[in-house]
Amino acid sequence: MGLRSSSETSDVDLYSGSSHDWAYRIGTVKYSYTMELRDDGDNKFLLPQSEIIPSGEETWEAVKVIASQVIRDERENKFKKV
Repeated sequence: MGLRSSSETSDVDLYSGSSHDWAYRIGTVKYSYTMELRDDGDNKFLLPQSEIIPSGEETWEAVKVIASQVIRDERENKFKKV
């Protein structure tokens, strides 16, 4: 399973009032992300024990990619402002 990005509604979106919602709708937060656990549609938020470590590894890879992109974007914006 690879990394994916989506703006489509998911199960997480059904629960209103998350910090992600606040960040975009009310706050002045530039970057806000919601991470979802891997699932084939049957487990929802209760992963089998065998899926926990692979899920953590995938999530860590996603965090590294996102952080790299944020750093790159911020560096580019810093140079544009000068």
